[in-house]
Amino acid sequence: MGFQGSCPTCGAPVEFDVANSLLVVCESCSSAVGRGDGKLEDYGKVADLAQTDSPLQVGISGKVKGKFFEVTGRTQYQHAAGGVWDEWYVAFDGGERWGWLAEAQGRYYLTFPRDLPADHAIPSVESLDVEDEIMVPKVGRMVVVEVGQATLISAEGEIPFSFKPGEVNTYADLQGAGKKFATLDESNFYLGGEFPLEKLGIADIESRDDGERTAASVSLNCPNCGGSLDLTAPDHTERVACPFCDSLLGMDEGNLQFLHALKQTKVKPVIPLGSKGELRGREYTIIGFMQRNVRYQGVNYPWTEYLLYTPRKPFHWLVNSENHWTLGKPVSAGDVRAHVRSARYQGKTFKTYDRSIPEVTAVYGEFYWKVELGEKVAATDYIHPPLMLSREETAPIAKKKQQQKPVAAPEINTGGGVPPIVPPIVTDGAVAGSKSSQKQTSSREVNYTLGEYVPVEEVETAFGVSGLKRPTSVAPHQVYQHKSVYPTALALLGAAIVLGLLMFAISPRKQVYVKEFQVSTSDASQEVFSEPFEVRSMRNLRLVCSTAQTSKWAYVDGNFYNEKSGKKTDFSVGIPQNKAGSKRKRVKYMSSLPSGKYTMRLKFQFQKVTSPTQRTVKIAVQQGYPRMRYWFLLMLALVAAPIGVALHQLGFEYKRWESSDFSPFSTE
Repeated sequence: MGFQGSCPTCGAPVEFDVANSLLVVCESCSSAVGRGDGKLEDYGKVADLAQTDSPLQVGISGKVKGKFFEVTGRTQYQHAAGGVWDEWYVAFDGGERWGWLAEAQGRYYLTFPRDLPADHAIPSVESLDVEDEIMVPKVGRMVVVEVGQATLISAEGEIPFSFKPGEVNTYADLQGAGKKFATLDESNFYLGGEFPLEKLGIADIESRDDGERTAASVSLNCPNCGGSLDLTAPDHTERVACPFCDSLLGMDEGNLQFLHALKQTKVKPVIPLGSKGELRGREYTIIGFMQRNVRYQGVNYPWTEYLLYTPRKPFHWLVNSENHWTLGKPVSAGDVRAHVRSARYQGKTFKTYDRSIPEVTAVYGEFYWKVELGEKVAATDYIHPPLMLSREETAPIAKKKQQQKPVAAPEINTGGGVPPIVPPIVTDGAVAGSKSSQKQTSSREVNYTLGEYVPVEEVETAFGVSGLKRPTSVAPHQVYQHKSVYPTALALLGAAIVLGLLMFAISPRKQVYVKEFQVSTSDASQEVFSEPFEVRSMRNLRLVCSTAQTSKWAYVDGNFYNEKSGKKTDFSVGIPQNKAGSKRKRVKYMSSLPSGKYTMRLKFQFQKVTSPTQRTVKIAVQQGYPRMRYWFLLMLALVAAPIGVALHQLGFEYKRWESSDFSPFSTE
């Protein structure tokens, strides 16, 4: 049942439509009106709402996991490092249950307040540091990704907690596996998860755009040089670097303010700011460009980064390092397990490649945070080609190690029950809690970015540019381009083995003639003839000649004589030198002959034989014996190819790791 009254400031009517809401913003004078002990109280005026391109608005409804909700109010928070985001309050079952829909940088988080059992406690916000871990019952491991402060600057509609405009709140944001999300304030715990906008069940979301506040560009003039600047994402922009006069500009309620001149080396983007393109299934606009640099052993290693903007989607990055290109997207720290030598993400192991402290050395265009020349972060790169997982920590400080107790929290649901009336979370620098904190907690944040290697030709096609330089080095996460040889060679090797076994199994292997001939070693002109034997066509011939007596070389010259056609097919076989008591033979393969009856004419010669004067030479004619020599040569070729590629890949891997302090080839 609703409640009506008069604004204590201006007297205009105010109405509480949701039974459990505690505060409403007067539409006439923008005062925060709270209901206390039977009367309405004025908590102060809120500032005008900053315009954003949010698709949400007070009064619309949606559905999550089969439960309907209505958006009843909104607050706006400002991070200590800049940035304004919206926090929407959603009522389930007429306000019997409240949820908070946080919206920041194209990401949406739905969370609910959770009571803690008496035997569990949470660490204080002041004791937490980024990447500290908290075990949450029924949820599991959650990682602290940000600790900082934010200010509540504005609001509208009905809200389930009381606040005073301008309150500064201390918070810690946590992420868990499977896009779970939580926020801690000084004494409360809020649990939920990240939800894509399309899964919030809000019908016709695109039709709810404010016609004057879409993603269209806004043209403003540089307050320093007067140059015309087209801002693509004005609702997200905190800093603008003028490309005409190298001035760093700040955004203040839609107006540009000169901050200071940038003493930077001119760097020209190879892809112009404002370029639009489609890359890996998403349309982007390039709105920002920066150069970063790492100095190692007295040598500078620069690279450039392009900030990619898609309305209502998380920001992405396109990185160019030594003419290698990488498309990066944000990922949850809760899905990452980082160690000294490796990291795990989505079942993949990434090897540690580099640790550094990159510094911003040039900036142009728009940025969603208050970027500064000389800005530094602590960075670690892990590789799993073609992927690179990058960790960046802002304002790194010494870790505070302490025993942390697990946090108890039931499963997320939107069912019945009246939760305690507590303030909401705010993500990406937002805060949970209504209590004002005067403690100066420095903002500390860790972010993970998953980069994927993109060939330069694909970048050219996506953004309509040409002539981009080709890389001459090996990128840390570049895929070895000849790896496809391995499965192909393995498949061919398997096929060759099967073919060889099949040939051996189905070949008839028939002996059509065999006889031992007694021949004189001193008569080089003697000839002998075999008895007639049958030969079948389409089967190769194998002639086996052997002798058991001691001699050096023996030679057999002869021919096959077709008794029907009279055609002769000559052959010659040399039997190698043998040792006393051993048997030597020579096998000669011949092509198939036409079917018919054949006889052989044989002529023998022996090398330097004195005694005895007679030798026994055995002649066998066989058909259907596969010639395995060629099969072995094929097997050798199929094995040699991947071995050669493996050696080439070894050189490729050596070049990949030659700039890394974590190289597996290092002997230090």
